Amino acid sequence: MSHSPSERTLALAGLFQCVKLVRASATGHSMDDAALQTCLHSLFVFDSDTLEDIYAGTENLQVGLQCLAEQLSGKAERDIEITRMVISLMHLSVKFQKNSRMKQQLHDELQGIQAKLQQFELSSTVISAQLAEVYSHTISTLSPRIMVKGEANLLQQANRINQIRALLLAGIRSAMLWHQLGGSRLQILFGRKKLLHEIEHLSRKY
Repeated sequence: MSHSPSERTLALAGLFQCVKLVRASATGHSMDDAALQTCLHSLFVFDSDTLEDIYAGTENLQVGLQCLAEQLSGKAERDIEITRMVISLMHLSVKFQKNSRMKQQLHDELQGIQAKLQQFELSSTVISAQLAEVYSHTISTLSPRIMVKGEANLLQQANRINQIRALLLAGIRSAMLWHQLGGSRLQILFGRKKLLHEIEHLSRKY
């Protein structure tokens, strides 16, 4: 896979989209179902050289592109919890990448779940529950564990917890992809203007 700035930005938008949806689920805000399905779809594309395949069309990353732009702009829309979770997922993805046993385990279990997509929708509670279970005994065992803040009564609901964990698993996928495309935290810290320009270009395109 090539390492163009546009591809890196789209992978980063994929990560921010996952985290944005985690925040929406944890706080009871409305969620774009197409954006949700885009995130979860990325978990079941194992061998692909294109972002189009991984995200089922990069035009489905608008929520992530908008969220990334808001976080980079430094304006009132910025959500510190999104930044915190993104950094945590980036850190965990590096740890996960070095754990070959866990990578193989995750791959095998996702292939097992993939067979059930003929019966259930990607965003169904059945698929979310199975993805959440995979997350619990793989990524969740790495430290530091990601703490999700939100409405206490919502975070006690099993279906919502499962959805959040499934999205965090998808976030790891996008974080890994971003690293594989040459992404680094220094690009975010010192290359904000370039990223914002790329986001503007991609948003016009889609």
